[in-house]
Amino acid sequence: SLLASFLLIFIPLHCYEYTTSPDHTGQSSGIWTVGIVILTSIVFTANIRLTMITNSWIWVTHLFLWGSIAAFFLSMIIFNISTVFAKAGSDYYWAVFRVMTTGRYWLTALLTTIIALFAPFTYVAFTTLRRQAKEIEMENSTMSFNSIQSSLNNKGNDNNNRVGGGGLIHRGNRDASDDSSEQEPLKGKSDMY
Repeated sequence: SLLASFLLIFIPLHCYEYTTSPDHTGQSSGIWTVGIVILTSIVFTANIRLTMITNSWIWVTHLFLWGSIAAFFLSMIIFNISTVFAKAGSDYYWAVFRVMTTGRYWLTALLTTIIALFAPFTYVAFTTLRRQAKEIEMENSTMSFNSIQSSLNNKGNDNNNRVGGGGLIHRGNRDASDDSSEQEPLKGKSDMY
């Protein structure tokens, strides 16, 4: 979070450090211009970060995600149309419309968002891949364990029907009343010779 905050402030600040105003006045970009770019980058970064940690996507999720982005741009337009800030002596009147018409604004907001989200994205990607690899490994180990166990069970069933290997094998056909301790053991082929 500290790294993302640092990047979200200093990348737009550096991109607009020595630029002039996009209109014909030739003034340098002020705090309002850089602030608009920083706010846009923050809104994009926060919403994309939320999409990375969202597990279930329903219509409400889409409503709030896209609604927050639309509410941001709508509030920026309303604040720029009003003269409240102009009466206070600030140069915020029509600043959004001047800034949003430039390619520098959109490129800076896009690159700042991508750079700020690089670390969280790689963390989420690696943990997701690691979790999926563990699940696949568990499935494969369970399947191989089950196949070994079933093949051993099949061998055990075959051994009940025939004499093989070595060791003592009990008769396969016995009465329900027979007790296993009373059964007569058979010797395997290797024990007979």
